[in-house]
Amino acid sequence: MWTTKWIRRAMLAIGCTVGMATPTVVTAQQALTIGIWQQFEWFDGVGPFGGLGFSFSPAQQVRLRVTDAGFSGDAFDIFLNGSRLFQTPDVTGGFDTQAFDGETAWLDQALSKASFLFAAGNFTVTLALRSAGSGFPDGEGFLRFDVEAATPPPVDPPVLPPVDPPVTPPVSPPVNVIPEPSSVLLMAVGLLAIGAYSRRRTKHTSNASC
Repeated sequence: MWTTKWIRRAMLAIGCTVGMATPTVVTAQQALTIGIWQQFEWFDGVGPFGGLGFSFSPAQQVRLRVTDAGFSGDAFDIFLNGSRLFQTPDVTGGFDTQAFDGETAWLDQALSKASFLFAAGNFTVTLALRSAGSGFPDGEGFLRFDVEAATPPPVDPPVLPPVDPPVTPPVSPPVNVIPEPSSVLLMAVGLLAIGAYSRRRTKHTSNASC
């Protein structure tokens, strides 16, 4: 069974045989619809294609995806508002993936594809075939943009004031109090005085009794 790509190529060959002109390239700018795969085609090998390109005006952050389809090997340059923004990688060419819709093509690892994140704004995307590794001068691919939630910035943990470790008061060693010599002398004089007073009182009491 012929694939869609082979059928289209056969029709182009028949048209050329009967004197038809080369396929008309769409020059009007096409508006991309969010969440829908939009097909694009080229017919003249390496170089820009798609006329005025595709426009979209997201009101929030979105991701644009671009993928080849059908036979592998084709790779693209993607331009944003006239300046090259990114490109899809070179891959091994010539493999018929049978991927002829956007979602299937995006999931097929054999096909060249890439994505890029956009902020809100007004954009025009144009394309150029950088490498025709499939071996054919014509082909098709898909692009699509979807809203992507912004990643919140990382939140730094609160900075706490440094906590000083508890201070343990130093333990003083016990102090042995040694009386000074003058204190010892005063104590001795006091004790002698008390002893003399006690003897006199005892003697006086004895005399009174006689």
